Amino acid sequence: QVWLSGAEAAVRVRFSAKLTLSASMTFVWGDEKTPSGLVQPASRIPPLGGQVGLLWRPSPRFFIEPLAR
Repeated sequence: QVWLSGAEAAVRVRFSAKLTLSASMTFVWGDEKTPSGLVQPASRIPPLGGQVGLLWRPSPRFFIEPLAR
């Protein structure tokens, strides 16, 4: 048996009509019960993940948004 839990969060900050910062994060954790009854951290859990981006919109029809993971 495996029990998994997780959390995610995101934020977006608008500095001006043309510039917006965004960030998000995900986290998963879990426990695994072995056939012998021992409870241990679950295997194959993805690492902490996240992303940061900066949106620049110089005109209503054009934008650039580089992202880093």
